[in-house]
Amino acid sequence: MTQTFRKLAILLVSGFVLGAGWTLPARAAADDVAAHMAAAEQAYRAGDLALAKQRFEALARRGVMEAQYQIGILLSGSLDEADRGRSVLWLTNASAQGHKKAFALLQTFAALGEADAIYAVGMIYLTGGAVPEDGIKALEHFMESAALDYGPAMNEIGLMYRDGRIVPQDYEQARRWFEGAAQNGSGIAVTNLGGLYFEGLGVEADPELAFGLYLTAAKLDEPRAQLLVGAAFFKGDIFKQDIVESAYWLARAEINQSERAAEFLPLVIEQMTEDQREEVARRLEADAASGR
Repeated sequence: MTQTFRKLAILLVSGFVLGAGWTLPARAAADDVAAHMAAAEQAYRAGDLALAKQRFEALARRGVMEAQYQIGILLSGSLDEADRGRSVLWLTNASAQGHKKAFALLQTFAALGEADAIYAVGMIYLTGGAVPEDGIKALEHFMESAALDYGPAMNEIGLMYRDGRIVPQDYEQARRWFEGAAQNGSGIAVTNLGGLYFEGLGVEADPELAFGLYLTAAKLDEPRAQLLVGAAFFKGDIFKQDIVESAYWLARAEINQSERAAEFLPLVIEQMTEDQREEVARRLEADAASGR
């Protein structure tokens, strides 16, 4: 979508970024949040967009719905593809909390053919928020996004077939959709595909193949796969036991917000030598330096 169309969409839906009638949501009325919101607004009005983005995004990470909407708008006009992706993410978060303007903006971007926005609209229909839950509309949006080769949408369709939600349960269809999503870079789809082989759902059970897929997904930075791989290296029942590999993958999962990994990792660290701990630390530092 051209920048002209995107900016026009923003104007049509929101009028402007910070209108005269803007108010702080009641659920975010704590004094410190209000002060930070005022500071973000002041930075925007002063023309310091970098500082405004920083302050709005910090509040958005705390779950402040209006901040999620505002940072979504500010990022949406960027020429940077990563920024536009974050814009959809924050607008989706605001929509999930019931922000109707955020959802309207997502719908506008979806109508312009943006696969991630189409998928995001589907997720809001699936889970509810700014609109009531509607599984049929969710599936329609996922199908539209999947037709644009968007991996997360393909994965959601696979989950629907696996679990028999909205559509009849069909493990063969689930496998096909997971495979398509995996081919389009979806790490979680690789994990879900591994789950079919581990459980023998529609395929012959093959734990070794399953954990090979989990390892592939772990390398794609998928936290559930990282947890499973870390546990497998610790137990030594699928992979050869390797406590360094176990700690490394569990640490990666913890970095990616896996609560189960955070609980498991200290138990593994207790059994490591100092040299082994330092080896894991060096690998994690190298990951950080390379932006992983």
